[in-house]
Amino acid sequence: MKKIILFLMVLISVPSLAQDVIEDTLAVVENEVVPEVNYLTINTNQQHSMIYVNDVFVGFNKVAKLLNVGEAYTWKVECDMYQTVNGKDTMTSGEVVVQNIEMQAAFGILNVTSSPEDDAVIFIDNKHVGNTPLASIKMPLGQHKMLVFKNSYDPYHYDFEITGNDTVNVDVEMISNVKKMTIIAEDMSEIYVDNEFKGIGTWDGNVAFGAHIFEAKKVSHKPALLLGNIKQDENIDTIFLSSPTPIYGSLDISSTPSGASVYIANEYIGKTPLVENILIGEYELTLKNEACVDIIMNINVTENNPLLIDEKFDPSKKIFVKTDRSGDSLFVNDRYVGLSPQQLYLTYNVHNIKAVRDRYNVTNEIDVLYASDTIDVFVGKEMKIVTDREKDKVYLDEKKIGKSPCTTKISYGTHELKVTRGKHVYKKMLAVEDDGIEEVKVKLGENVTFKTTNKGDKVYVDNKYIGKAPLTKYVYYGERDVKIVRDKELENTHKISVREDDDINEYTLYIGQLVTLESNKKGDDIYIDGVKKGRSPLEYDMPIGNHEILVKRNRKTDVQNLYIIKDGQTHFYFRPTKESIDEFISQGMKFFTLNASRLDGKNSYGISLGSYKKVGWHFSLLTNFDIVDGEYQTGFNQFLTKYNELSPDVVDFTGKQLNSRLSATAGLMFKVAGPVYLKLGGGYAMYSTFDQAANEEWYKSVSDINYNGLLLTGGLQFNLKNFVISTDLNTTKDFDFMEFKVGIGFSKKKNKNK
Repeated sequence: MKKIILFLMVLISVPSLAQDVIEDTLAVVENEVVPEVNYLTINTNQQHSMIYVNDVFVGFNKVAKLLNVGEAYTWKVECDMYQTVNGKDTMTSGEVVVQNIEMQAAFGILNVTSSPEDDAVIFIDNKHVGNTPLASIKMPLGQHKMLVFKNSYDPYHYDFEITGNDTVNVDVEMISNVKKMTIIAEDMSEIYVDNEFKGIGTWDGNVAFGAHIFEAKKVSHKPALLLGNIKQDENIDTIFLSSPTPIYGSLDISSTPSGASVYIANEYIGKTPLVENILIGEYELTLKNEACVDIIMNINVTENNPLLIDEKFDPSKKIFVKTDRSGDSLFVNDRYVGLSPQQLYLTYNVHNIKAVRDRYNVTNEIDVLYASDTIDVFVGKEMKIVTDREKDKVYLDEKKIGKSPCTTKISYGTHELKVTRGKHVYKKMLAVEDDGIEEVKVKLGENVTFKTTNKGDKVYVDNKYIGKAPLTKYVYYGERDVKIVRDKELENTHKISVREDDDINEYTLYIGQLVTLESNKKGDDIYIDGVKKGRSPLEYDMPIGNHEILVKRNRKTDVQNLYIIKDGQTHFYFRPTKESIDEFISQGMKFFTLNASRLDGKNSYGISLGSYKKVGWHFSLLTNFDIVDGEYQTGFNQFLTKYNELSPDVVDFTGKQLNSRLSATAGLMFKVAGPVYLKLGGGYAMYSTFDQAANEEWYKSVSDINYNGLLLTGGLQFNLKNFVISTDLNTTKDFDFMEFKVGIGFSKKKNKNK
């Protein structure tokens, strides 16, 4: 209690304490001196203007600076090609101080043109600024030096000054410093000007004014030299150069045996012995003698030094060399000797014979002493061809070479390989190269896996039945028609392509269109045409045509009729909602009720059952349940109980009664409106009451209803989905009495999937 009182006292004192703190704070604020400030704003009309306040850079183009009132300050604005603006002042109070600065130009404009040529290079103050024509170039104030340069023209120098916002126009007249010349040299000699090659035979071009060296040059010749001075005022525009002077050397050739044909650079010059003057230089010398191997050597003929050559032909053998294809190039010891086939003479030594075809070559080493007169060179290799099934027939370039597996020689290059298996023919181009590969494996098809969305679908490939899905079968390469048949009624044909270079060897085939059925809650049951197919979301192979789709979540449903077409809509969305009573019972209901009725103060009990849609049927059975002498008595007891008709002599009763109520009715039901049905029908009733006399005999009562006969029935039934309430009236055909009956029970759909 003390703690509570103390807490209340603290709460009461808090407002007064807060007020004291606020007043003390206000007193401090009122006594503190706050300096007065104002803004200085500087605006310029040029981008990239640099603004300084009190010699400190504060920004570009537009700035605002906070200063103390009464403070002296300086400001400055700088910009390339513009005059610097500055000032000083003292900051005042009141409105913002604004300085709007109009920058004054500190440059001039330069325009440069040149004639008769443009695209001349312009340098200003040793800096390249562009090529002519040059327009509207800003130049800072002051003195400047300009150089205009172009090949074949004299350089142009010009000094100028920019004094203000003015424009300087310079038109440069380019003066040529070259002359158009034609130089002609005899014997198609090479033309050089100042040791620079210009052309062969004739050259037209520009030659600068002044002295030059003109030459005509030729291999194994002394140059023809001409010194010339090109002047502007001379009319000479053609120069003729003399022929270069040939330089010869002496060649003395002999052979054993003599009479050999002599070739210099493949040109015949005579037979041995032979003395000949030829131009100096390096040549290939060839001596040819019938039935002998050619003697080939490289020689160097020089001036004033006769070259003596004495050669002896070695014994040789005539050999005919051919390859597996005419036209292959042949080389002996890396020397080209001609095209295949070729007759050669080879010395009795070991030689390398090489055959070349395109980028392929094969070298054979032979010993002429032991070699045959004919040598076959195969430009290719031996290869083994294996197919994926034995005994396939194998053809190479339409020539049968055997059955798989088979080994054969194949020349380098491209060949057509053909494999036949019964009526099936497989062809491919085979590139044979010198790459170390000695075996070619050929597949005519692939193992392909076929799957469908329904196990057991029949699968046909090219109209041939291969089994039921899922299955894996060997399928030949090429375009194939695959047909899926389901339930003898549904079928669909797909085109697939089985290719050698394709990794896709598994296909999921659909009988119709693959669709996705999805509801707004995962796991909802999905029924297709009345059959449960899975849960949401569901991918399903839907046959083409009309289908009823039911999505169900407890008592919430969504029913849609879908028309499926090939390559049409593939995604369908469902939102199950609670059904109205009309929708709920629209597919038909079965019901069962427990009933009670009352007639003449006595109760009966029973059951009713039936079925309805818009029209239905009902059946009802009623009986009593009374305890007499400690035993239950029902309407069925009257079939067993012995009783007497009432006699006037019998007047003494014990007061005990036995009731027997039994009725069975049936009829039709008609929908009236919404969930209300009208019930009409008829049946048979056995209503009896018995009194016990003093002698313990039972006599039919005269004061109660005793009736056996036709019974009429009618009433109403209310169907609240799975809950049923009914009320009926039973009476005789003469309306002698009326029995009221009520019932309560349950109903369920005929098709639980609806």
